[in-house]
Amino acid sequence: MATSTSITPAGHGRPAVGPHHPAVVRAVAEQVTRGRIRQLPTNWKCAAELVQQLVPSAHRVRFTSSGTEATLLALRLSRAHTGRSRSCACGAFHGWHDHMAFGVTSHFDGTPTPGVLPAVAGEIRLVQVADRASVAAP
Repeated sequence: MATSTSITPAGHGRPAVGPHHPAVVRAVAEQVTRGRIRQLPTNWKCAAELVQQLVPSAHRVRFTSSGTEATLLALRLSRAHTGRSRSCACGAFHGWHDHMAFGVTSHFDGTPTPGVLPAVAGEIRLVQVADRASVAAP
């Protein structure tokens, strides 16, 4: 019996280009043949170098498997660098990890998602975009 495989873009790219956009399907199919381990040296190194040309302050560039993983690692790096345990999040979805899982009735109502430890939730301050007073508040 013959089977077929369908490759569909995932994440937030799909709404931008629609399901099964031919250019995306070709690019995904080509990348699948190269493997999925993004931490090993591949042509991703070239992409990282392009990012560094566009953003000169980006001394190191790493690609992650998801936005959740990216924000989790960014928080971990910022805590390691500053020695601070508290962080801010503002007005957007920042991933599913415990440090960013807020909003029971909506993503932005400020309540920790059930199952998130109170000590973890207490280390995150939800602030409004461009509201300096909410960032500076104790």
